[in-house]
Order: sequence, then structure tokens, then C-alpha cells
Amino acid sequence: MTLVSSNPTPPTAHAASTDNTLVILLALWPVMGILAGVTVRTGGSPADVARMRNAVDPNVAPWWELAVLPRIGPSTARAIIDQRNAARQPQRAGSRTRTYESADDLTRVRGIGPKTIERIAPYLALDHR
Repeated sequence: MTLVSSNPTPPTAHAASTDNTLVILLALWPVMGILAGVTVRTGGSPADVARMRNAVDPNVAPWWELAVLPRIGPSTARAIIDQRNAARQPQRAGSRTRTYESADDLTRVRGIGPKTIERIAPYLALDHR
């Protein structure tokens, strides 16, 4: 007679660790794409490279894409989005206006000055100046 257990064997610690690693990698996938896009240089100016790679458009980008820009963290990224949303508030729902036409327009956001603009401009999908 063979004994059959009604409880399946629990997964090993290695399997759980692999599952967690996969979840983390999938969560970081968009950020990794941005980082790869802005660090790989193929020649030309940094602005040209940013346009060819995954450049960030502050008019549509989520906060986590903005947060990986140099000198921009999560709170400044959210401030960029708050400024963007406030500028669009009085307009019709669904209208597609561009709050930030150039990199210099980002100086309206508290915490972003000329030095920050200088650093992030090559990674933005905007007219830089």
C-alpha cells in the first residue's frame, strides 16, 4: 500500500527567492530601460542620444521615470507632475496641451534651478532651450 499525502510539498526557499527576484526585476523594468537609454552613448550630442533612446518627456512621464533623472528625486518628480496637473486643470478634460515646452519651463517647479536644468536637459524629450 502506498501512502499519498494530501498536502503538496511546500516550495523550497530557493524557489521563493527566485519568485521575489522576478517580481523585483519586473517592477524595475521601466527604470532599467530609462537608465540603459540615457547611459548608452552612440556618438553625437547628449541631446541627440536622449532623443534616440528612451528620453523622458515631463509632459507625460510618470513620477518614477522623472525620479531617475540627475538631481531629481521622488519628491521633485511628484512636484513636476503636480505643476503639470495644475496647469492643465482649467482646460477641458482630455485636452493634450504641453505644460513644459522647453527644459527652462521646469524652473517653475520648486527645487529646480539652472544647474539642475543643465544636468537633466540632455535626458529630456523637449526643446532644450
